This record gives sequence, structure tokens and C-alpha cells, in this order.
Amino acid sequence: MKHGIRICLFLLTVFAIMACTDSRKVEIIRQAESLMQDQPDSALHLLQTIDRHTLRGETLARYALIYSIAQDKSGLDVSSDSLLRIAYEFYCQHPEDSLYALSQYYMGKYLHLTAQTDSAYACLLKAKNTSEEEEDYYTAYLATDRMRRIAEVSDTALCLNFAKEAYRLYQKQGANNPVNEAYLLIGIGDTYCRRGDGDSALHYYNIALDKAKSVCDSVAISIVFQNISCCYWENKQYNIALDYAQQANNYRGYLDESLAMLFAQCYIEEGEYNIAKQYMNAQPLSDSKENQLVRLRIQHRFSAKTEDIDATQEYFDSAIDVAADMYLNTQKDKLELQRRKLHEEMERQRAELREKIFALCLCFSVVLLALIVWLFIKYHRARKIEKELFGAEKERLLAEETMLRKEKAHKEQIMEQTRFYVKKMVGVLRKLEEYRREKALQEQKDKENSPKSKGGKKDKIQMKIDEKDWTELQAYLEACDDSFVTRFKEQFPDISKDDYRLCLLLRCGFTNSDLEMVYLNGMQVIKNRQNLAKERLGITGNNFSLRQYIMQF
Repeated sequence: MKHGIRICLFLLTVFAIMACTDSRKVEIIRQAESLMQDQPDSALHLLQTIDRHTLRGETLARYALIYSIAQDKSGLDVSSDSLLRIAYEFYCQHPEDSLYALSQYYMGKYLHLTAQTDSAYACLLKAKNTSEEEEDYYTAYLATDRMRRIAEVSDTALCLNFAKEAYRLYQKQGANNPVNEAYLLIGIGDTYCRRGDGDSALHYYNIALDKAKSVCDSVAISIVFQNISCCYWENKQYNIALDYAQQANNYRGYLDESLAMLFAQCYIEEGEYNIAKQYMNAQPLSDSKENQLVRLRIQHRFSAKTEDIDATQEYFDSAIDVAADMYLNTQKDKLELQRRKLHEEMERQRAELREKIFALCLCFSVVLLALIVWLFIKYHRARKIEKELFGAEKERLLAEETMLRKEKAHKEQIMEQTRFYVKKMVGVLRKLEEYRREKALQEQKDKENSPKSKGGKKDKIQMKIDEKDWTELQAYLEACDDSFVTRFKEQFPDISKDDYRLCLLLRCGFTNSDLEMVYLNGMQVIKNRQNLAKERLGITGNNFSLRQYIMQF
């Protein structure tokens, strides 16, 4: 008894320690969540004190999302989405959670950075719509601005809509940061510039310039001046472009590669080739393929302006090579990303399989054993019942078979009696019997008087069949001969009246001698009449006569 009490106390102590540990972890995650916006490094430090492998369910998903956000805000280059995807998959199943929109946004941002634009756009659109419904305009602004960056490559009209919508959402969320507003306005101006609308672009650049000057942010001011310079360069106003480029340089305080290339482009178009060459050589060759391609294009333009054909071709070929390298590197990165994602997915599935396989095997074994026992019992019960029922069923079947055989014989007997009675009642058949007897008597009389009447003409007996007789004959064949009339008319709908009546007589068993009494024709004429009717009915084959066909119909 005492031993059992000790065990219970020990288990309660363990559960209490585990509960306190879990509560401590949840509290650390909440502290990191409060720090991730303004102090992402501190948030990461707190989260790194937790072993995420001990977390489950919502706690793990929350940890994974906050850790990913802190990494992003700390500027860390994350090459894998394994941690973020834990949060993403969890919140996809819980769209009512307040962190659902954030999980969609950061997954969309990751997918955009890894060139998976279609999937990224879908996630960002969900983040925007959900956050707007919840009046979280900050997340909606972030998602819309990210969609602007996706659309600026292929659809400037959509990009412009997203840029304006992002600015509207940023203002609506109530933040008062002129620098952020300036960058959003710069994005709108850049979109107008790519669309060729220089006036609208300059309008938004000037508003952004006022915002940046209001807080004396020299970096933002320098970027605005540089973008205005590019806008004037696009409109071939190179003198004005040079003035704004110089102002950008003054605020920046140093000459970077992008600004040097802008000066070089303007001086090339102005015909100041020596100055342009100085700016092109002012900066060392960049490691970035994009910057190398821009420099080669400017050098190609410089060589074309100075009519240096060999250098023009050389720079053109070099630009082609760099562009090809950029394309190949992009494809390699995509393939590597797909390979890494496939590997991570396979590892995740293997881990899940290893976790489930033992429980699955155990459940399967228990179910299989129970099924075998149940089937064994059921089989023996079924065999016992089957043996009991087999004898009774066999006796019942034999009794039914005997009864059916008797009923069949009785029905056939009744049918035969019915046919005989009906046949006696049909006027045509009664007449046939009477005329047969009359004919037989006539033949006997002729035979007895043949010496006396030699050379004289014999009288023929004619059997007259009126319309009433034909009607009775049809009714008899229809009722007692398996609907013969209906079947025959369906088979031969265009048969003539005479041929039809001939077939009725043949079906009733009229011999050629009987037909001779009906038609008062000789035996040969009767046969010819049958052959002609056979041809009109379209009955082929010479192996049987019309009579045989009608009797077998």
C-alpha cells in the first residue's frame, strides 16, 4: 500500500515539474514575441534557450513563427524554410488564429526570395485579405508591398495598384514615420517611370523628397535625387539628370557604383566621353553579375558612340556571356532549392513515418488477431448453421421441384384440353371436318359409280369461309398459338390479304387437299400459289416450303 502511494506521489511530482517546465517555455516565447519587432537579436537569444524538439502543437508553431520573424528582422540569410514551414502548416489548419496572416506573409516572403513567385503571390494575397479583415493594416501593408515587388517584373499596371494600396494601408495603420512613407512614394514613382509617365513619377518623387527632408534623412534624400536623375535620363534630358545626380552625390557623401554609372550614362549621351570614361573607371569591377551587366551595357554604348567597332563587339559579347551566366546561375539556384526542399521533405516524411510505424504495427497486430479470432468463431458458427439448413433446404427444394413438375404436367394437360375444346368451337375447323367427311363420301360414291360415270365430269366440293370465320380463326391462333397473329404481322407488316389468309390456313393444319376445297384449284395450282406467296414474303432457302416455314414460325 505504501509502495503504491509513493509511486503516485512520484508521478504527480513528475507531472508538476513537466507542467512548470512547459509554462516556463511558453513565458519565454511570449517575451520573445514582445521583443521581436524592436529587438530581434534579443528575441533570438531568448528563443535559443529553448529546445524546440521538446515542443508540440501550437507551442511549437508559435515558437517557429516568432523565431523566423526574429531571424528576418535581424537580417540573417535563412536558406531553409524547415522551421517556418512548421508554423505555416499549423496555421493553415487554424485560419482563425491571430498569427495566421503573419505566417502567410513570411512564407510568401520566403517563397519570393527563392523565386517561387506563384506560390508567394498566393500566400501574400491570403495574408493581405485576412489582416485587412482583422484590421491589422501593418501586416496588410507589408503583404501588399511585397506583392508590388512581384508584379513589377511583369505587370506595371498591377504593380502601380499595389504600390498605391500599400501606401494607403500604411497611412491607415496610423504609423508616423516619414522615411517609410518616402520609400513607399519612391516605389510609386518608380512604377510610373517604368510605365513612361515621367510627370506622374516626378510628382511622387517630389512628395517623397519633402517627406525625407522633413526628418533630414540624407540616405532617403540621396535615393530620391538619384531616381529623379534616372527619370530625366529616360526622357533624354541629360543636363537636368546630371544636376540631380550631383545632388544625390552631395547628400550621399560618397560615389558608389550605381551613381558612378549614372554619371557615365549622362556624360556619354552629352558627348563628354573623357569624363564618362573617368566615371566608368572610378569604381572597381563589382562581383555582382547584375552590376557587371549594367557596366558592360554602358561600355558597349560608349564604344558605339566613339565608333570603336572592335570594342563594341567585345563588350556586346561579354554582356551576352554575363547574361548567360546569370541565367545559368539562376537555374542552378532553382534546381538546388528544389533538391534541398525535396530532401527536407523526404527527411520530414521519414521522421513522421518512424514515429508512426510502431503504433501502426501494434494496432495492426491487435486488429489482425481480433479479426482472426472473430472469423474463426464466425466460420464455425456458419458451418453449423449451414449443415442444419442444408438438409432442410434440400428437402424443400425437392418438394418444390416435385410440385412444380406436377403443376407443369397439369397445366399442359389443361392447355391441351383447352386447345382441343377451342378448336372444336372454331367454325372454320368444324366446317373443315364436315367438308372432309362430305368429300370422303363423294369420293366413295364416285368410286362406286365410276364404271357408270366414265367419261363424265366430277363435281367439286367447295368450302366457303366468310368474314366471321376468318375473325374466329385469327382469334383462335392469337389465343392458343402463342400470339401467332401479332408475331406474324410484326414480321411481315406489308403482306397482302390473300397471302395472309393462306398462311393462317397453313398454320391451322390445312392440307393441300383441304386448300383445294377452299380455292377450287388443282393440286399444282395450290403449290404454285404457296411458292408465289413465299417469294412475296421474302423467305429465302430452297430446303423448306412455305408450309414448313409457317409451322415453325
